[in-house]
Amino acid sequence: DTALDLSESMDNMTQMAASTSSDAEQISAVIEDLAQGATQLAQSVQDISNQTVEMDTAINNIGIIGIFLEFSP
Repeated sequence: DTALDLSESMDNMTQMAASTSSDAEQISAVIEDLAQGATQLAQSVQDISNQTVEMDTAINNIGIIGIFLEFSP
């Protein structure tokens, strides 16, 4: 009985270990996906920031051109 119980316990532990390993791999994949999403989001924010600076520069340039045209003979 004791040997059979021990064998069953070892089998159960082996199955739990395999399940835990699988769960860990799935969690790792989810974390990797989240990290990639965060990286893409950060890049998008940086791109938008750069575009905003470019638009601000263009608007300021339009304003400067308007001032020159206003005071041109």
